[in-house]
Amino acid sequence: MVRTLDGGLEAAAKRAGFRKRESKWFMPPSYPLGETIDAEEISGEHWQGIKAENVERATEVSGEVDASEVWTAVINDGDGHSAIVEGFGCSENRFDNFVHSFQFVSTAK
Repeated sequence: MVRTLDGGLEAAAKRAGFRKRESKWFMPPSYPLGETIDAEEISGEHWQGIKAENVERATEVSGEVDASEVWTAVINDGDGHSAIVEGFGCSENRFDNFVHSFQFVSTAK
């Protein structure tokens, strides 16, 4: 899933669920006993950003726990344009390939 928005990296990262502590980005746990995941700084030819993996967890009525990996990246072109990219149930390699292929394209006015 890709969402684009106007604004800087910090605003987009907070909107995507990242938090910052002592100048370091992290993804807080998505459930009470989950672990905090440190974000990794990433960059492409014309953008910079952060990414992290988190685990979404849901308990069904039967008591079974369903957990799925979710990769989240936030990228910014340094000119006020950001994108939030989420990959559900995909490998890190596949997610990285998709994120690194991302380009911000100017629109005609």
